[in-house]
Amino acid sequence: MKAKKKIFIGVTILALIVLVTLVTWITPKTFLAGVESKTIQSISVRDGSSGKNYTITNPEDISEIVKKIQSQSFKKSGFSIFHMGTLYSLSFYDFDGKVVEEFVVNADDTFRKDPFFYSTMPELIKLTEIIKNANSELKEETKVLTIDDVIALSRKGDAITFADLRPFKHSENIGSGLYIVIYDIDQSYYLIVGGTSTELSDNPVYVRLAHKEDHDTFIDNDEWIDIRMDDVKKFLEE
Repeated sequence: MKAKKKIFIGVTILALIVLVTLVTWITPKTFLAGVESKTIQSISVRDGSSGKNYTITNPEDISEIVKKIQSQSFKKSGFSIFHMGTLYSLSFYDFDGKVVEEFVVNADDTFRKDPFFYSTMPELIKLTEIIKNANSELKEETKVLTIDDVIALSRKGDAITFADLRPFKHSENIGSGLYIVIYDIDQSYYLIVGGTSTELSDNPVYVRLAHKEDHDTFIDNDEWIDIRMDDVKKFLEE
């Protein structure tokens, strides 16, 4: 009797495993389910074809990408383990700098989130083209940095890269061993960023919000804070 009971339990467990596996396999998946585009601050992109990284911060680009991805559900189409090669690896960040979701876009109809490939029909028309064109490196810099932009950037802390600053107008100087990039905000404030290089994927050495003292040109005389670690709103109120 004990042997039969063990066999019964074993068969039951095996059946449950098969059932769970089957349900998992056939259940459709919606990427970024329940996520509102306005809660996404940035999309970090790794271009698998070029090996370059860039960050999408334009709210209109983010909204278009998120809504297109959410527009259709996907079905599992195979196992992705041990497969190499990606087109675009995407990481979606909220305004606290936390990752909301990460996955790979291999084509307009194929995503990858290990251990599975996912497919959808019809394809998400021009999704990969939209992701490519949202690369700020390909766009002309026309936006003037604002205090609201600075506050939004400060939420990323040490994760700030030059890609986050790419959309904004700036002047650039080469300092003593550093590239110094200055972003004029208004008559009272400017942002000064220093780095060993200005590659889009690089993190700056410092990101300083400075107050223009008497509107002079000697930046070393001005009061400043590093927005990655200091309280921007408190600095503005002083």
